[in-house]
Amino acid sequence: MKKLIILYTFLAIGFFTKAQQDPLYSHYAIQTYLINPAYIGDDSLISVFTLYRNQWSGIPGTPNSQVLTIDGKLNNKRGYLGGYAWNDQSNIIKKTGGMITYAYQVELGSNQFIKAGISVGAMQVGINFDKVIAEDKTEATLLQNGASKTSPDAAFGLRYTNKAFEFGLSSNHLLNSRVTLTEETNFKAASYQSIKNFFIHASYKWEANQDFDVKPTILMRSNQGLPSQFDLQVNTTWKNLVWLGVGYRQNYGVTTNVGGNLTENIALGYGYDIATTGIGKQAGGTHEFFLRFRLGGKRDKSAQVLADSALHEVEVDHERITTIEDRINGMDGAVNQLERRLDSLKKEVAIHEVEIDSLKLKKDDLQSQITDNKDLMNEKLIELRKIKDQLNKDRSKIHDFVDLEHVELAEVDTFDTKRWHYYVVLGTYTDINYAKFLQRVLVRDYGIQTTLESSNDYMIVYSKEVFKKEEAIEEIKRLNTTVNKEYLADGAWVYHKRKSQ
Repeated sequence: MKKLIILYTFLAIGFFTKAQQDPLYSHYAIQTYLINPAYIGDDSLISVFTLYRNQWSGIPGTPNSQVLTIDGKLNNKRGYLGGYAWNDQSNIIKKTGGMITYAYQVELGSNQFIKAGISVGAMQVGINFDKVIAEDKTEATLLQNGASKTSPDAAFGLRYTNKAFEFGLSSNHLLNSRVTLTEETNFKAASYQSIKNFFIHASYKWEANQDFDVKPTILMRSNQGLPSQFDLQVNTTWKNLVWLGVGYRQNYGVTTNVGGNLTENIALGYGYDIATTGIGKQAGGTHEFFLRFRLGGKRDKSAQVLADSALHEVEVDHERITTIEDRINGMDGAVNQLERRLDSLKKEVAIHEVEIDSLKLKKDDLQSQITDNKDLMNEKLIELRKIKDQLNKDRSKIHDFVDLEHVELAEVDTFDTKRWHYYVVLGTYTDINYAKFLQRVLVRDYGIQTTLESSNDYMIVYSKEVFKKEEAIEEIKRLNTTVNKEYLADGAWVYHKRKSQ
């Protein structure tokens, strides 16, 4: 009995090498890294993705798989790095592997990119004899021994993107590695050879309106020496929060998936496959779960810089007012000297009485101007002190507002002008008086006309509305090189506001 079971086991391995070797994941449209190594680093942060798949849940020993991926963008802005580990158990056959992936992206033109990715790693294939159900329970050797071997593995992929359209080519198990498994007790041997898988896929993201977008994806899968199989899947997303998808897999059945973003950095999804052909009619459904979260988020410091800049501007203007007051006091001293001189001239030279009268008139006018200016400066000083106190109170609010509303130009390819207004901003304030004061300074000192925009509790001073990323970069450069640092601090930035329906 033991020899017969071992023989059947190795015959099963030979059959398995000619059938499906890798799981057919249903969430490939959401995490395309599962089939193409060129799809890493799409997120600005480090992305971690985990998946569990239980196929044909109604039959014991049917395939179940676990996947873990992690990927992100390198500092050079063109390179990407990722890792991929998996475990696949199908009855007594178990495969475990891991890959390291590197990808590089090149810009072909406006909103057109091509990215190439390559993965290298290893795969271990083994037999778990402890899962064999034997009639004779005394066959301890059969139930305890196992065999496993490790072989190198590699994959390659290409990806082309043009705005909302994507097209990809990929292949895995490029090395066609072969391992020979030997049952140690009876010295029975069989070979397992990984075969190449080829994938061609394309998708298009269509924005139905400002809340909904629809993304159809088609996938053609071919195993070396076996017939091809195609998938068609359509996913609909609402406000980038929740999604619902349905698909058809040739010679298999229907796939469905649903999920959503639990927080800004955590997403959860579930898929259910309904097999309509072959063993699937009696095998029950297939369940697939995934969890994705983002790591390493860095907080933008521009809001803090802006608040510190605004406070610095108040302090600079306070110093200017103090200087003007000192000049006014100096002018008072000059007027006193002039009065003494006039008195002296009146006593000494009678013929200069007309000139003295004229000087008195000028003196009275000057004294009036000094008094008026002094009152105005006192009012401005009180006003600036209030603004300074308000800025100290609202510094964290301004920080959070700018952190939320600014557009990170390095992370966008083009502006979505159908849904958003984009403005180049010089300052953000909670007090409208100081915002208007900044506008007057910019016109007076630099000849820059600005517009005041109200957003919730904030006053935004911007130079112009822009419609392209390149236009925004040019305007920011102009402002940064024109306006003194004491008013612009660490530079202008781009604010976006959703358009009304």
